[in-house]
Amino acid sequence: LTLLSPGRPELKVPAEGPVVFKLEMLDFGSPGPEEGPSENLLLLNLAKKVKEKGSEHFKAGRFRLAQERYSRVIQLLPRYKKPLGSTTNTEVFTEWVEKKTAEELKRSSRLNLAACALKLNLHYAAARHADEVLKEEPKNIKALYRRAQGALGTNDFDVAVKDCKRILELEPDNKDAGLLLRKVKQTEKEQDKAQREQFGATLGRKLL
Repeated sequence: LTLLSPGRPELKVPAEGPVVFKLEMLDFGSPGPEEGPSENLLLLNLAKKVKEKGSEHFKAGRFRLAQERYSRVIQLLPRYKKPLGSTTNTEVFTEWVEKKTAEELKRSSRLNLAACALKLNLHYAAARHADEVLKEEPKNIKALYRRAQGALGTNDFDVAVKDCKRILELEPDNKDAGLLLRKVKQTEKEQDKAQREQFGATLGRKLL
């Protein structure tokens, strides 16, 4: 049974022909829960993908491209932001899990930046990237080791020796740190010898 059969004479609705209904929405109700990932989660996922791409470049020996990707991860994950119309900064990540994920992504990216810098013989940069990690984690073994490598490359033997010894305090069986420590001491000894010989040769020429 429909309005079209047998019709509604009192409403002047014919048995045949179209019927037009006019509806008025009185209540939209409460909106349902937000679906889909939050803006922060999307940002974290993007940073993960960029970091993975950087690792692909690193494994393929494309160190400058890897360096660009790891730097991009850090740019994507600032600790603070200034909302539009506000004069004060607020934390970007307030949820504990999101905050820890962002911190880990930045920490591993800085360690990887130090590794890239060492491959490119940018020893000062390597030490600087490692420093950033050690500010938050003074006992980070990878950061101590890579800063020691950077320090060796810049002939900062005191820092290199100190970092190697610190690693061996934390991990007495760390063979890499032991080997690096011996290399640092040997390099320092060779440079001291070369400087003495150069000084002696210069002094000899002056006396002549």
